[in-house]
Amino acid sequence: MPRYKRARLASAWSAYLQAVAVVARVSGLPMEAIAARRGAGRIGGELAFCRSAAIYLAVCGLDTQQAHLAQALSRPRWPIWNACRSIEARRDDPKFDLLMTSMEKMLGETA
Repeated sequence: MPRYKRARLASAWSAYLQAVAVVARVSGLPMEAIAARRGAGRIGGELAFCRSAAIYLAVCGLDTQQAHLAQALSRPRWPIWNACRSIEARRDDPKFDLLMTSMEKMLGETA
């Protein structure tokens, strides 16, 4: 793999881990559970939300391209797109928007 592709993947993975750290701090779930790459299968509830939020924060908060993040996470592009879309759709709720805004601020402080 060319060096520039390895650098892009490393950058996307790093952005994702920064976002996971913020989401873990807010949710109380362990980073390892949120950031698990393999063996996740179908998940529900809070863990699914945390993973979607971390993906959204990495893409929107840290300007990571969805395609690069998908490749770094060894996932197809559509789950990344779907996670971002689902979080964005919920931001119409003022309480949810406040939660996401606070996580974006926390992410900005760590970046």
